[in-house]
Amino acid sequence: MALFGILGNLGETRAAPVNLSDKNARIVLFGGGTKNAAGVTVNRHTAMGIPAFRSAVDFLSDTVAKLPFHTFKETAKGRRRSTKKLYSILHDCVNDDFLTSFEWRKWMMTQVLTTGRALTFIERDATGEVSNLWPIVNPVEVSIGSTGRKVYEETLPNGGKRRYSAAEIFDLVWMPGEDNLGHIDPIVSAASTLGLAIAAEEYASILFRNGGVPHHIVTAPAHGAKSIEQAVGNLKAVMKLIREEERNELVLPEGVDVKTLGLDPDKTQLLELQKFMVVQIARLFRLPPVFLQDLTHGTFTNTEQQDLAFVKHNLTGWLTRIEQQLNAKLFNDSRSKAHFVEMNVDGLLRGDFTTRMTGYATAIQNGIRTPDECRALETLPAMGGNAAKLMIQGATRLLEDAGAEFQGDQTSNQDEDPVEPGGDDSE
Repeated sequence: MALFGILGNLGETRAAPVNLSDKNARIVLFGGGTKNAAGVTVNRHTAMGIPAFRSAVDFLSDTVAKLPFHTFKETAKGRRRSTKKLYSILHDCVNDDFLTSFEWRKWMMTQVLTTGRALTFIERDATGEVSNLWPIVNPVEVSIGSTGRKVYEETLPNGGKRRYSAAEIFDLVWMPGEDNLGHIDPIVSAASTLGLAIAAEEYASILFRNGGVPHHIVTAPAHGAKSIEQAVGNLKAVMKLIREEERNELVLPEGVDVKTLGLDPDKTQLLELQKFMVVQIARLFRLPPVFLQDLTHGTFTNTEQQDLAFVKHNLTGWLTRIEQQLNAKLFNDSRSKAHFVEMNVDGLLRGDFTTRMTGYATAIQNGIRTPDECRALETLPAMGGNAAKLMIQGATRLLEDAGAEFQGDQTSNQDEDPVEPGGDDSE
């Protein structure tokens, strides 16, 4: 099963996996996008041309793609890491085309954030074990089959159809539709906001392409077409001279007057509008603006707190969706409840050495991790011996033991013969 365009190449024209029963999806797929009040076409390709939008998609998809992916098995002594084939699939390469786990998750999140949905076919071997994960890049219609269950029908490039049951499809949705079959497309739902951002970018490009001067009307004494052409030519020559010699003054020929036609960038607050659009796009993805390189109101303290808020209120939701879908569909035997997958957010601290070391020290001193377990997280070899045992600080003791010791100290002090005040033991 060939796979191409896995990272969402903007030059591709292949349709994204969409539900053809969804009106908005049909507009994007067959209509080339949707128009808004700004008069620009908004679709996946034009939206990705907005720096803030693309930055948000890259940030979220990269964050999910780089987190460690582990499989676990519940035992009588607690959960243990599983090293079965499924771990290799989720951690290394998800299929026989050597599509890496990072690339698959990057593609999946990019699809969800730009089209609203990402579908992956779960291939199994003769024993029922998962053998490959294949991203679906063709149009898909989601409906209720004759058995009353959800089915997915893929339209192949040759016009053929392929049907899948719900158990065969990993289905990650940005926001489900009212019937729980379709989905809401983030670009279509935010077409007005994205259209305004695109229009502002286009206007700024045209403005500066013209040397920063808006379109204008030239008025001059007209004695025929020839004199009008001469007046316009004189003005063009003056404008060219200003640009070439970097002059700040504009000297008009006698009898020529210039009036601005269009918008004044200062009066329309073009720069402020572009800054505001960054905030609007950040709201669309529920991201703090600092993650879109808007440091206008960012400080060291509030940026760190926004980082924690992002993990708690945004990233955790995406990870929960992914984990629950995988746990529901990857394990299909009687032991499924004993196996599960989990993405570790501790991987976000990979570049923060000080925080990692502080966390390791706290875990070791409180008997949570052994030194060897912390060394393994840093890809260091195990030391064995006492390093494989749980430890605790010697000064830490039970409260009741501390009270008993205090009582013992009091008894010992009472047994001593007191020295009377003013007494002299020298005799």
